[in-house]
Amino acid sequence: MSAPSFAFSAPAEDGFSTTRAKGSGVVDAMWEEESIEPSVDEFLVASVKQKVVQRREKELERSVSAEAGLESWDDDFLVEGEESNSRHTMSGLQVPLFLKSVQEAVRSEGESLRKFALHIEDLKLIYMDAMDISFGLEFEAPERVEPLAATYQTTLDVAQVLIHLGDFNDHDEKLKANDMHLRILGELLGEELKSIDIARMKMQFGCEYVQILVEKIGPLKKKLIEYVGELRKVSRELL
Repeated sequence: MSAPSFAFSAPAEDGFSTTRAKGSGVVDAMWEEESIEPSVDEFLVASVKQKVVQRREKELERSVSAEAGLESWDDDFLVEGEESNSRHTMSGLQVPLFLKSVQEAVRSEGESLRKFALHIEDLKLIYMDAMDISFGLEFEAPERVEPLAATYQTTLDVAQVLIHLGDFNDHDEKLKANDMHLRILGELLGEELKSIDIARMKMQFGCEYVQILVEKIGPLKKKLIEYVGELRKVSRELL
């Protein structure tokens, strides 16, 4: 995934903060070994929830298969009396520590990008739901919809920018970042990049910023769900 880097900030009334979150993200628990889906409810769309569960199940299956294969390989080549020292090598190969570190970094970045992609998919479906409902209501009760849209405008703007980031394409002029995208990203990453720098240069999206954005998407999706709920309430009242 290639795209401009950014961070998220919104007014206090929208429930967001410009402070960069520390530590692990809101969905890290779902990737722990103890359970397949401890935090799956962070994904609000049923189809995305199922995709998360299926992906994790496949990862666990691959992990178990790999461990079983390694154990079988060791057993086949055991010489009597060597059981005690056979488990720390694999055919005598020793992987250098620096290479293990690089492999772990690549694996971690790939995992972060997968999480981010799933959250963007979740966000996009919620956003599309909100747009569909509001579009229909604008003709029936614009006086009810416009105040709601104004109240949640910051949420809608940030959601739009994050979705655009997921669709970013260097070779498509329509999918390149504009000044508004870069400004909002700069606010999201406030302490990482100054807005003036972001406005003057094109930034390549870096894996180091993915985790920050994942931490911001959770509250954003919940706020967007609130907006959808308000729109549906208006729709029911008009029946």
